[in-house]
Amino acid sequence: MAWLAARGARKFWSICWRDDAGRHHSKPTGTRDRRLAEARLARFRAEEGLSQPATRATNRDLMERWLAAVAATRCLETADSYRSSIEPMVRAWEGVPIDEWTREHTEAYAAAKRASGDWSGRTCQLWLSGCRQWIRWAAEHGDPVPDFVGTYRGWRPHRPTIQHLDVPQLYALLDTARGHELEVLVALTALAGCRLKEAQSATVEDVDWRRRVLTVHGTKGHADRIVPIVPRLEEVIRRRAPATGRLQQATAHSSRYRWLAELCAAAGVPVVSWHPLRHSFATALLDAGATLPELQTALGHRSLASTGVYLHPRVERIAAAAGRAFGA
Repeated sequence: MAWLAARGARKFWSICWRDDAGRHHSKPTGTRDRRLAEARLARFRAEEGLSQPATRATNRDLMERWLAAVAATRCLETADSYRSSIEPMVRAWEGVPIDEWTREHTEAYAAAKRASGDWSGRTCQLWLSGCRQWIRWAAEHGDPVPDFVGTYRGWRPHRPTIQHLDVPQLYALLDTARGHELEVLVALTALAGCRLKEAQSATVEDVDWRRRVLTVHGTKGHADRIVPIVPRLEEVIRRRAPATGRLQQATAHSSRYRWLAELCAAAGVPVVSWHPLRHSFATALLDAGATLPELQTALGHRSLASTGVYLHPRVERIAAAAGRAFGA
């Protein structure tokens, strides 16, 4: 029996098989394209006289394999969220072999859910996100799950660079946002490193003025954490926050992104979204001399690998470190 497996950091496909003595062998295909790798696997089977896999995993088996990986690498809450949105689809398509799933199936299923009133637009977005995560994981681990959504772009070996702002640009943005409806939200994301949902859910009761700290209630399955309140953030909270309730009053989803883009343009800084402000906070702490474990705690990450994505060290800082190391 021979099968495909994704190997290495760049996810090249390899053909794997066991000989009569049970020893494992592998042969690189030299490609990251799954369809091309499957063609080479079929040719290899024909040349070597190897059989197809004796058993075929069911649709539910494939889903459970992916959800188990999500629970092991991320958290149980995320796996349960994916299960609640995708399991009804798997149950509805139980009689259709998974390699026959197409984008037409997906569009018809989503249209029926929307027409019946079971789904809102947001629920449909979350379901599509889960489907894309499943498709990507399956492509990287050799499971026969096709791109039934129609938007999978394959493995990206390099993560795109996220635009971030330096400290003077952050202060320029805060000066422009003074008196604006989003001033508290901008301050919490840029000066406390809050995620957008964390900043929206922060309340006056979370502020400890005696210790000058803010308790951030973690989202995405993360634990709560405590972040310091810097003087500029303290000034914004004392001036703008109500006596009780949330620090930032609720705003429309589309308005938040449009207003932030307008504030960036008015401040003369690069137009960024909300999450890059959190990246800017992490980079500012790095430039100030914070260690990686300190950044991990401030950002509320479970692993240092996640923290590393947020770091954008300046060329000047690298040049200064090289000068200190080599005496330049």
